[in-house]
Amino acid sequence: MTSSEFDASTSSPRHGVSAAEGNRITASPLPGSATPSLAEFHASIADVTDEQHQNMVGLVQADDFNAEVAVRFLRDNGIDASVDESTGGFRYTAADPERASAVRFACVCLRASISYALEAAFWCIKGKR
Repeated sequence: MTSSEFDASTSSPRHGVSAAEGNRITASPLPGSATPSLAEFHASIADVTDEQHQNMVGLVQADDFNAEVAVRFLRDNGIDASVDESTGGFRYTAADPERASAVRFACVCLRASISYALEAAFWCIKGKR
């Protein structure tokens, strides 16, 4: 498949908004308005493990995807997050449960992308044999 054959708008809920375009959109409070308060949410690794989004079951191991990986990803994308040592999961902030759900699904997608990258490497190795 060539890059011209791949249509990102059909495979992403972003509907064709490129990463560069998405990065240009910033939300800032209007002068005199209060910033929305953020609530803390918690997710376990099981909460962001969705076998429908993993091509080969069991491919991603604990060392490949864990709370530290999720937290680093969220922080890199502007979400305040931290590892929850007591549960092995992570905490993050969002304005409301709907946005928290979107953050949690972002982590599902992250885990799936790791799964597919590992699977791609697996098939390359198999193809070289």
